[in-house]
Amino acid sequence: MRWLALAILVAGCNQIFGVTTTKLSDAYIPDAEFVPPDAPDGDMDMVPDYADNCPGDKNKNQRDLDGDGVGDACDNCPLLANTTQDHGHDTDRVGDLCDPHPDKDKDCVLLFDSMHDMATFGTMWTVVADPADPAPAEVIVAADHVTLHPHPPYKVGIAASLPALAELQVRGHVTLASGTSVAILSSATTLVTGYLCQLGYQAPSYSLIAHVGGNASVASGGLVPPDPVSDVVLLRLGLTTPMGLASALGCRADYGVAVATAVDSSATVLGTGGPMIIATGVDFVIDGVEITQHLPMNATCPTEVDR
Repeated sequence: MRWLALAILVAGCNQIFGVTTTKLSDAYIPDAEFVPPDAPDGDMDMVPDYADNCPGDKNKNQRDLDGDGVGDACDNCPLLANTTQDHGHDTDRVGDLCDPHPDKDKDCVLLFDSMHDMATFGTMWTVVADPADPAPAEVIVAADHVTLHPHPPYKVGIAASLPALAELQVRGHVTLASGTSVAILSSATTLVTGYLCQLGYQAPSYSLIAHVGGNASVASGGLVPPDPVSDVVLLRLGLTTPMGLASALGCRADYGVAVATAVDSSATVLGTGGPMIIATGVDFVIDGVEITQHLPMNATCPTEVDR
């Protein structure tokens, strides 16, 4: 495996942060919202409660990746729109709609990353290059997303500094061409080794593959029509882990309005690598990542990392 330093491409502060020259004025602006000086602000984040998408959690940036009106800071499924925040089947932190184990407690959130903090990206993620690629791998870190930019037909990935047997949800944008794919892995030790969920396109059809220790199960149907109506993709990887050993891998891909699922019931025990996200031959724009781990009932969830 070849590990390369992260290349951050910057095109000037004004372009990155959307800064434009402005002029102060006392002119009356009829469309400006009037905020009463005594408007309640329970979490003291400078956003009044009536306009705050998380009135009980401090979130001045009001970030809402899935656009459901519930801010990321308090959304129990921050990558999947769920305005009702249903959470009736267990008592852990993860909402029913995105919980890999909705009827079992102890799904611990290890990391929620909205990919907006350029300065600290390298503290959590490491670039993993394709050993076959003669050119340096590229991962482009912007103000609100990260782009995996492999050189076709090669791969490039990012690996998180988190434990094995983690479960992943990744939201982003991709336009798949024939022979290209995007994937998420758990317990990954290389770009091709681990519990893998891969969404790919080989003309004329799309496929979702669940792959564990040499076995592979391809989803039957699901990803239709051939050309998705949107480039938005949500990849999800879940594991059945009795006694701390993975006995089954489940994958789901939402691509545009199409959905596919795949399962590999192999009981292969893999290495101790962490989570990884991979693009093969195509740019993959990553907007957000949530990584969880299902722990025994007597275990204590580690402190959640929010970036």
